Amino acid sequence: MATRAATFLHTALRLRPFTDYNASIGIGCVRAYMEESGVPVAPTHGDWAKLVGDVRSDEADLTEVARLLRDWAA
Repeated sequence: MATRAATFLHTALRLRPFTDYNASIGIGCVRAYMEESGVPVAPTHGDWAKLVGDVRSDEADLTEVARLLRDWAA
């Protein structure tokens, strides 16, 4: 689950397929997917912003995004 969700978010942030709000759409889809899969995520304040910045600056790759989603599972 986390790997699929991470793939969508990573792709949305790197390729910017939407006209606007790629991060917001990506995060919203990840949260919905994880919740519907029975594994909601509960990152602490500021974690999403840091993750978005890290992906965009190449400091977090797909594996790291998936690891964080697993760590954030509530």
